[in-house]
Amino acid sequence: HKGSIRVARLPISEGGLGFSNLENQYWRSRKTFAKNIEALLGSAAMQVLCPDRQLAHMQAIESSQFRSDQLNAWRMLAGNGWSFQGMKVIDAFRSKTNPTGLSGGKLVRFYHMRSNLLRTNANRFMKRQSNSAKCRHCGAASESVTHLLGSCQCQIAKTHYINRHDRIAKRIARMAEKQKLTIVREHAVIGGEGQRLRPDLIISNEKCSFIVEVGVTTEVKDHSALGDRFEVKFNKYNHEWLKAALKESRTVPKGNQILVVPIIVGSRGTYLKKIPRQIQKFAQALGVSGKKLLSCASQTAAEMSLLTLDKLLR
Repeated sequence: HKGSIRVARLPISEGGLGFSNLENQYWRSRKTFAKNIEALLGSAAMQVLCPDRQLAHMQAIESSQFRSDQLNAWRMLAGNGWSFQGMKVIDAFRSKTNPTGLSGGKLVRFYHMRSNLLRTNANRFMKRQSNSAKCRHCGAASESVTHLLGSCQCQIAKTHYINRHDRIAKRIARMAEKQKLTIVREHAVIGGEGQRLRPDLIISNEKCSFIVEVGVTTEVKDHSALGDRFEVKFNKYNHEWLKAALKESRTVPKGNQILVVPIIVGSRGTYLKKIPRQIQKFAQALGVSGKKLLSCASQTAAEMSLLTLDKLLR
């Protein structure tokens, strides 16, 4: 697929695979070779040993301009703005350092999902392969990848959204179990004025307790969606009455400091570059770095999003 090849040659920071063209590598190496010969033996020897120096120089400029043009065209595509603005993208390759990464057909589908190359009705309508861009499940105006991963109103999609959220919470709970921390799941707390909150997880060690709330949002061109969702979750649970009620009910030890930790990731495997302080402190209690914690959560979100798309695009 030509679209897949172009995406493969894009830099990893732009959502591609980072594969370079062998022809471009050859001309770049010839240009470097000519430069080194000229520095060591002079221009006369360089012209004898590397007569194609000027051609190599021109080819390197042309390939650089070509990649720049392709990159600009990629950035202008609808739905791709999320891939390069202010977010970290998971390393999805399975390797020795990342044994839980994706491989095979699942890895290919993951990059198709990130690159907006799936056969949604919106893409088929844009290519004149369909008479309508409407969602086949809920009838929304545009069946895009973003719509299917976060705002489709059919019951199948809603069930998958809940499963994706729960799978991330379970993975965080397993990390806490390895450190032998105290875990309370979905504990409902009722305030004096009738407020009712139910955090996903309440995890405690000897000195600190963490109110953990998981959230998955769809990546859009304005990357502030992740940050905005973080602020909403934080403000929802950062109340003194909630902390006092948890200590009074002995859900957490009375002497512990209580921190609200929203774990917000993107549906296509992204997370914020700037990791908040409370997430770093929570990750330290789990025995990992903040980057590792968010990477694990976003990888789980991406895997569950693939299952959602496989189901909805049948």
